[in-house]
Amino acid sequence: REVLGNDLGGVVTFAILPMPFTCRITEYGKHVGIQQLKKNYKVGTYPPQFADRAVEITTKLFGPTDSFGHLLSCSLTPINAVIHPQRLYRLLKDYSGEVLPSVPYFYEDMDQESVDYMNAVANEVCEIGAKLRDLGYDITVPHLFEFSQFTYGNFPTPLQIFTDNIAYKGFKCPYKAVAGGFVPDFGNRYFTEDIPYGLCLYKGIAELIGVSTPQIDAVIVWAQGHMGKEYIVDGKLTGKDVKDTTIPQNFGITSPEKLA
Repeated sequence: REVLGNDLGGVVTFAILPMPFTCRITEYGKHVGIQQLKKNYKVGTYPPQFADRAVEITTKLFGPTDSFGHLLSCSLTPINAVIHPQRLYRLLKDYSGEVLPSVPYFYEDMDQESVDYMNAVANEVCEIGAKLRDLGYDITVPHLFEFSQFTYGNFPTPLQIFTDNIAYKGFKCPYKAVAGGFVPDFGNRYFTEDIPYGLCLYKGIAELIGVSTPQIDAVIVWAQGHMGKEYIVDGKLTGKDVKDTTIPQNFGITSPEKLA
C-alpha cells in the first residue's frame, strides 16, 4: 500500500505452498543440496477471483496445483512456525543458561511431547481459520498433520512424519559450540523468523477476530524471554517489539473487515 498506492488495485498477489524445494546451503553463494522437490501445491490468491490464473501459472512452473482460496490461507497454513518453535519449546522450556552436552537431531530425534505441542498450536490456528470462514472468508486452513501428509505422503503416525521422513534427515537443532559443549542459538531463524513473522502473526489475527490462543501465547512468552524481545504483555500484543512483527495491526488492519 505504501509503495503502490492506488495502483494496488491492479495487482494480483498469490503465494505457493509448500515451498518447492527442501534444501540447505553447501557452499554459500554457489551451491545448495536439495533434499526433496515437492510434487503437489496449493496457492492462495488476492484478489481471490484470480485464483484460476494463479493455479495455471503455478502448475506450469512446478506441477499439480489447487486453489487455497484467499491469500490468508497461505499466511495461516501451519508449517514452519507451528513446527520449529514448538520443538525447541519442548527441548528448552526449562533452559536456564547451562552448557549442554550434545546437539540432538531436530527431526529424527523428535518425540511425542514435541508433536503434542505442535498439535495444540495447529488446533488454535485451525480455530482462527474456522472463525474467518464464519466471517465469510474463502479460506482453507488445514491441520499441520493433514498438510504434511499432502506434502510428503502418508505416514502411520504424526510422529513418524518427522522421524521417518527423508526430507527431514540430517538436520541438527540450532545450538552453537562453546567451551565444554553447546548452548542454544536464540539468534537462529527458528526464533528470529518464526516468532515475529509466524506465531505473532497468528496471534495478531486471533486478537482481531476474538479467538483465544493459550499455547501460542505460552511459546511466544517463553521465546521472547530468551530473545531479549517483548511481544506479549499481559496476554496482549502490546510489547515494545511488536512494531517489528508482521501482525496485521502494524499495517492499519484493525478490524476483521479490513483483512479482505
